[in-house]
Amino acid sequence: MSQQRKDTSGWKRTRRNILAFGGILAGASLSRLGTKNANASKVGCFLRGTRILTPYGERNIEDLQIGDLVVTANGQEKPIQWIGRRVYSRTTERDWVQAIKPIRIARGALGPDVPRRDLFVSEYHCLLIDDVLMRAVDLLNGSSIARHSAVELCEIEYLHIKLAMHDVIFAEGAPSESLRLQLDEASIERFDNFVEYERLYGSSVTFPEMPCAPIGFGGGRERLRSRVRSAVSPWFDRRNAFDKARDRLEERAQGFL
Repeated sequence: MSQQRKDTSGWKRTRRNILAFGGILAGASLSRLGTKNANASKVGCFLRGTRILTPYGERNIEDLQIGDLVVTANGQEKPIQWIGRRVYSRTTERDWVQAIKPIRIARGALGPDVPRRDLFVSEYHCLLIDDVLMRAVDLLNGSSIARHSAVELCEIEYLHIKLAMHDVIFAEGAPSESLRLQLDEASIERFDNFVEYERLYGSSVTFPEMPCAPIGFGGGRERLRSRVRSAVSPWFDRRNAFDKARDRLEERAQGFL
């Protein structure tokens, strides 16, 4: 790449991250609205209709059952321990709370033909990108990865797959996390059918399940610091693996505009 192209790319990265910095601040204010629903949305999940890779091909997530096998990122076939479900409803007169709206990851947004079809997930769902787990909300760019209005839906159903251990499975061909039990953000009680899990495995989660890969951006302040690192990177590059992964996808997203 020529020096001129590097300079142009650097300035574009700086501009994107400055704009994103302002968006994070604005979003932090809006997130105080609809607190109950927003907190529930912190459970990362797949939208109903998402196709999951099994040893026998792709199947809609709502058609899977406990004991069915799914293919993990290391090529192993592992049985489903449980499938969590969460349903949100609205009247046609009201818009969806922003935190409930699915995030659409367009075909090819993560790499050549990855995902193979548009993938819809909740905002806190993680995808494996460059060997790190990135929440969908941290990858928003307004084009290849953007919130879906879901205006055509009066009901949104999210589902998630629990394996024996946190792992990476394939959703629409994209490497995506399985359900990871935590003490706070992803408490099992946030699923509508949590009683089923408690009946099968007990009611207490005494320790958080360790993630199968590093997870980026623990909160709003870290997101802001990340944007600052990326904004100044053409002059002082102190970006970490998470920053670089997000910047790469945002540069790739320019082809979707």
